[in-house]
Amino acid sequence: MGAWQPQLRLHVSSCSAHGTMLAASSGHLARFWDVWAPFYDCPFVRERIGKIGDGGKYLCGVSSLLQRPGCLVFSIGSNGETSFEEAILDSTPCEVHTWDHTLDEAKKQVVLSVTGIKLHQIGLAGESSAVRADMMTLTAMLTELQRHWIDVLKMDIEADMVDMDLQ
Repeated sequence: MGAWQPQLRLHVSSCSAHGTMLAASSGHLARFWDVWAPFYDCPFVRERIGKIGDGGKYLCGVSSLLQRPGCLVFSIGSNGETSFEEAILDSTPCEVHTWDHTLDEAKKQVVLSVTGIKLHQIGLAGESSAVRADMMTLTAMLTELQRHWIDVLKMDIEADMVDMDLQ
């Protein structure tokens, strides 16, 4: 048996648990990467958090690692899709902050309708970038919240949504 086969079985089981293997919750046919399980070392249980398709992500050890009060989750970029954040709120005591400066009013209301998500209409800027009024560095985000540690940093952003000097 190949090393990938147990992971594939876990992924198929996860997809089935979310109601479908090939159809995203929007009713559209999923892209190939929506049903492809990631392959990485995880000493804990690898879990799908959020819906299949855009929005959900795989995390390592959510049930084990994110159970302490005061854990902090940053979700940078949402496009109004909140299944990841809702699943974190349902399964952990973590504080969840969504940072997205691109939301129109309808998508903003979707995010604000989820009890427990703290929405910041701010985008992510790189340390060496000229910071605009609607952008902050990760350090500035932490400073604003008077925190020093992020337990989970989820980024689902497009190239034009971030102002970073990646060199």
